[in-house]
Amino acid sequence: MIRKARKKPVEIEYMTFDELHELFATRPARKHLKKEDIYSKILDKMYYTDNFQAFLIDTLEGTMKMTNKDVLIIGVRGEIYPCKIDIFYETYEINKEE
Repeated sequence: MIRKARKKPVEIEYMTFDELHELFATRPARKHLKKEDIYSKILDKMYYTDNFQAFLIDTLEGTMKMTNKDVLIIGVRGEIYPCKIDIFYETYEINKEE
């Protein structure tokens, strides 16, 4: 028997490729971040590839590539993973307060 279920509404955080690029470029300022800071955790799990045109990100599913056609999602448990921009906008509603 096939049944249906609806995904619970949860709020996630996200960053665009350009925002990540800027964060990564200011990496020396990272020494001022606390170890538990989310930005520190993100930077610890990623590195540049393809002449700075992509990031490789260590995720729960293995290493994934993120390009400027992706958004980085920070999940409810602090997990990070890239998501294609079009899928992101079809799946998530952007907080109007931003």
